[in-house]
Amino acid sequence: MTTTAPEKGRADAEELPVEDYDSLTLLQITQKLGELSVEEIERLRDYEAENRNRSPLLERFERRRKKKEGPGGTVKTLGCVKAL
Repeated sequence: MTTTAPEKGRADAEELPVEDYDSLTLLQITQKLGELSVEEIERLRDYEAENRNRSPLLERFERRRKKKEGPGGTVKTLGCVKAL
């Protein structure tokens, strides 16, 4: 038995850093972005691009990712800077 794309999408959704991602609105997802790491935002971005592909949300992911990254590819964390 092969896995179909919708089944794969559901399995991937269970591993996302935001619970019930597929049932959330654009605004609800946007409100949660501040709590996520760059890696988590990138996972959401990739999932969104492969599934619903909402361009306004993809743009928000990219803006938030850039905001969390500092100059020269560093990630801002609590009181310290980590090189990527």
